[in-house]
Amino acid sequence: MINYFLHCIEQHHSITAECSSCDIETVFSGVMWYRTDEGKFIQREYQCQDCGQLKYSDKYSHEGITVALSEKCKCGGQYRSDKNIFCPNCHHRKTSHNKTENYNLIDEEQDRLLRIKHGE
Repeated sequence: MINYFLHCIEQHHSITAECSSCDIETVFSGVMWYRTDEGKFIQREYQCQDCGQLKYSDKYSHEGITVALSEKCKCGGQYRSDKNIFCPNCHHRKTSHNKTENYNLIDEEQDRLLRIKHGE
């Protein structure tokens, strides 16, 4: 199975995935940039590891690379960007690795290893 991580998907290289199980099409973007009169804003995409809902957030830390939000999903699950993406409708491709973790940040070396696992 090929692993796709929201953390590794760039703004202009989004993934449009049609689920082979339920035929629902989902766009996984990873990063969204937009400009307003107030300036340029960057938001990263996260997926709830329980229900699969996607969410953009501009919550970042200066102590490492943010891969999970402290804010919980409505279902109580954790939003993460460093776990394999799965169908938000039927949960196809969800594995035992798609779970809540006790860390929200990774360092540069962990980022490098995640990108290698992603195939970069």
